[in-house]
Amino acid sequence: MLSKGFLKEMRSRAKTWMTERYGRAAERMGERKPAFETNAGLPVAPLYTPADLADQDYFETIGLPGEYPYSRGTYPIGYRSRYWQQ
Repeated sequence: MLSKGFLKEMRSRAKTWMTERYGRAAERMGERKPAFETNAGLPVAPLYTPADLADQDYFETIGLPGEYPYSRGTYPIGYRSRYWQQ
C-alpha cells in the first residue's frame, strides 16, 4: 500500500490546499450551496485523497470494477462497451 511518508505529505498538502487554494477561491467566488451531500444525505467534502482511504481495506470498501461492493460499477468493462445509461 502507500507509505507512511507519502500519506503524511498528502495530508499536509491537502490541508494547505484547503486553506490556501480552496479557501481563498471560496471566499472570492462563493459556493452555490452552504453544504454538498449525496442523495442519501451524506456530506461530500471538497477534496478526497488516497489518505482518506489509508485505514481501509481497498478491496472491501472500493473493490475492482464488476466485483463486490460494486462501487466502481457492476460490469468489469464499465462503460467502455456502451454509453452510460440512466
